[in-house]
Amino acid sequence: MAARPRYIPLRLYNVETQYDGTRSMFMSANWGLIADIDLGSERFRWAGMIRLHIEAVLRIAELPRVATYRARISYIPAQCKATSRNTMLRFNCDRKLFGAGHFVYNEVDQVNHKEFGFPLL
Repeated sequence: MAARPRYIPLRLYNVETQYDGTRSMFMSANWGLIADIDLGSERFRWAGMIRLHIEAVLRIAELPRVATYRARISYIPAQCKATSRNTMLRFNCDRKLFGAGHFVYNEVDQVNHKEFGFPLL
């Protein structure tokens, strides 16, 4: 990974929330050690993707002195029956039940950080 990075297109999703409006996001959520490794690895950004391995070794060597991870995970179910029905995973579910365009993959173009005024990290 350090010698030959592999670049693949991002899969971004739009999420609409009651309070924040619409946001684009990756379909993932990290918590605990994995999230700490991801955030802490930013100091090694110059190293490319190997930065995650560097930070993981450092974090794991320092556990449990560095952090303990406790959580309560909860969610509010969708009240809309159509949304609930369309998002349930079913064994042998027919793809046409999800509607047109549900499984469509869209390429995301490369974005220059200067275009949006973001600093280079």
